[in-house]
Amino acid sequence: MRDKKIVVIGGITGGIGSEIAKRLIKKNWHVVGFSKSEEKVNGFLKENDGIDVEQVDATDSDQVTKYFEGLSEKYDRIDGYIHALGTFLIKPVHLIKNDEWKATIDNNLTSAFYCMRSVLPKMNKQNSGAMVFFSSVASICGLPNHEAIGLLKVGLMG
Repeated sequence: MRDKKIVVIGGITGGIGSEIAKRLIKKNWHVVGFSKSEEKVNGFLKENDGIDVEQVDATDSDQVTKYFEGLSEKYDRIDGYIHALGTFLIKPVHLIKNDEWKATIDNNLTSAFYCMRSVLPKMNKQNSGAMVFFSSVASICGLPNHEAIGLLKVGLMG
């Protein structure tokens, strides 16, 4: 593995995550990743032989910790982490129910926190590594019905 950089992609089965995976593989990176949906993981594995992909719910601290601990045992380093997961809640703010808000917080901010907290010790120990988190234009300009996601993506930018 020393000849290839190793990147972990959270949300690897989604549109952004899978496209990043394909591009990095072409650039000779070793790509691994995870997705919340077992069905999507199985479909991704059928189309992308040789990529190590697991089912992990990034809103579950224990699952995230266990996943990154397993990677630390398997690989001597992690060169990059890409957080390509999250959900969009596009709805007038006065119509958003508490459970929708809490789920959106978990899927966008809590997941990012758990993943960052789990991969950072490995990167600190090796004195290298980079992380990428995706935000939204809604975090920098007002868009109708995007108040909730804009607020959460501002938090992610921090």
